Amino acid sequence: MELCVQPDCSGRIWEKLSNKLKEWGFKINDYDPCVANKIVNGKQITVVWHVDDLKISHVQTKVVDEFIEQMEDEFGKKEPLSQSRGKIHEYLGMTLDFSNPGEVQVQMLDFVEMVLTDLPKEFTGRAATPAANHLFKVDEKNPVFLDDTKRELFVKRVMQLLYLSQRARPDLRTAISFLCGRLQTPDVDNNKN
Repeated sequence: MELCVQPDCSGRIWEKLSNKLKEWGFKINDYDPCVANKIVNGKQITVVWHVDDLKISHVQTKVVDEFIEQMEDEFGKKEPLSQSRGKIHEYLGMTLDFSNPGEVQVQMLDFVEMVLTDLPKEFTGRAATPAANHLFKVDEKNPVFLDDTKRELFVKRVMQLLYLSQRARPDLRTAISFLCGRLQTPDVDNNKN
């Protein structure tokens, strides 16, 4: 059973939520502090969150319902929590599809479309690979650096693509890793990649 919940929290959301989950018997993940697990009826319930967006999963609907009731009592006092149930969810720019038992498909087609729509008009065409042949070539002698406005847009695009590469497009990681190293002083060649 999958569920996404958006509680109405304010202030120190992470601290408040993680403390409440610990109080309810959850263990915060050692590697990702926005993941908590607990064994209920012999199966694991997992809560994953980013700010105030949660994804809750457990094989039994009743366990998820009970967790939602606890969340409502704690965080839904001002207004009810928004929920989505089922096999397909929109979560943090991703479409999570649990339709096939034992697997999840992550797609970010709407996110990619948004990134592409925001590109300047000179960014047109198609590429066979995520990185151009000149990706790692840096003009050390006569670099032409981007002005502040173009630099801000460059940083925004690289950060969007970094997010995409970590979630659904690992094939972008090499190019994005290099461009992340160029965020302080990007030049016109970096902007073409």
